[in-house]
Amino acid sequence: MVLLRRISLVGVVSILLGLAYPASAETPKAPRPQVQRPRPPAVSVRAPDLRPSQVSIEWNGQQVGGELSQGVPYRIVCAVASSGFGSIGAWKVGHYLDGTLVYAQEMGPLAAGAGAVSSWSYPPDRQAAGTHTYECVADVDNTVAEGNEGNNRASASIVFAPACRTDRECESGACVDGVCCDENCQGNCRYCAFPGRVGTCTAVPDGKDPRRACQTSIGGSPACGGACYSGQCAFPDVGTWCGICAACDGTGRCTATPPDDDRCGVIDCSGLDTSARIYQDLTAGRCAGLGLCKSPNDPATCSSYTDLRR
Repeated sequence: MVLLRRISLVGVVSILLGLAYPASAETPKAPRPQVQRPRPPAVSVRAPDLRPSQVSIEWNGQQVGGELSQGVPYRIVCAVASSGFGSIGAWKVGHYLDGTLVYAQEMGPLAAGAGAVSSWSYPPDRQAAGTHTYECVADVDNTVAEGNEGNNRASASIVFAPACRTDRECESGACVDGVCCDENCQGNCRYCAFPGRVGTCTAVPDGKDPRRACQTSIGGSPACGGACYSGQCAFPDVGTWCGICAACDGTGRCTATPPDDDRCGVIDCSGLDTSARIYQDLTAGRCAGLGLCKSPNDPATCSSYTDLRR
């Protein structure tokens, strides 16, 4: 009787617990709402940017152009603008003449949106007759971290008219290379208008050719043009490539025909094949003449073959 009573009590308690907390009556959990957190706004950072905005040539405070007279103290002016954000500390403007840095000017701090002007005095002893290339380079030492490093240059052509045109205009009686020279200055590799030595006949340094006497002016080819070495014109070696099936002849001209040229590619000869003979394509000896490759499937060209056994 005691055992049955315990079972009955346990069963009663279980039943009561089941009624109070039925398994099917569990309250489902509400989903957690998704909180949309705002993203921080994209930040656009622009660095300073130095850009030459104008190059001008001045004399007595006035801009000049066209052919210039020699012997005048011209002033080359380069205006530089600063765009982007942030101020700039110390920096330099470089002035180049014919590829050589002739002057670098220290510049002071510059605010965003402001501008600065740098100038260089063009000395008369560098004013040789002809065309010269001037270039202004902002931040020539590359000390400023800029947003655009590719717009720091501006260039201009400066043309000086000949100081003389005839010998009678010169006290020395010799008008050479557009200037009055101290002598007749004959020879391909002598020159009387080098910057710093205008009017003095000077031997041309090795590798230079200011008169272009070793170039196309003597009927040569640009690819075979030479330069002065040891006082005379020196040209590329015979066989130097100057075009398809064309080579330099050692005198500045492109007149030599090489025996072969890879640029001709493989010369096809398969069009001549028969059931008894197989022709071999050409991979050597492919030049037919100056500037001319041999023709494909030409019996005169395709001379190598193999006869098939029957």
